[in-house]
Amino acid sequence: MGERILLVDDSPDVTRVCAQILGDEGFEVDVAHRGRQALSMLKEKGDYDVLIVDFALPDISGLDLLHSLEQDIPTILISGYLSENEMETISRLEGLAFLRKPFPITALTAAVKRVLREQKSR
Repeated sequence: MGERILLVDDSPDVTRVCAQILGDEGFEVDVAHRGRQALSMLKEKGDYDVLIVDFALPDISGLDLLHSLEQDIPTILISGYLSENEMETISRLEGLAFLRKPFPITALTAAVKRVLREQKSR
């Protein structure tokens, strides 16, 4: 595969496990633990195929990070804590996949493959 993923989550345990599983699937994974760090990495490296972003980051929200993007990148938003209003907002966003934590690793790899397939069919 070789597609590049930027994984943004403030939990070292989540990033370690997800990066390992995705790496085993053949993806190249970079990790950011803060939203602003992710934005810097996107400006520097900019050629990510998929973003996986936690909704609740310590500096900016995952949605704020997505609204700050200058390019259209397939995105999977992950969270264990969303209000009904936040879920409603997310459900209206086009081209955004969502996984509720904790999720099975198979769901993560399936979501990555799905958003990549959808992006290629556009």
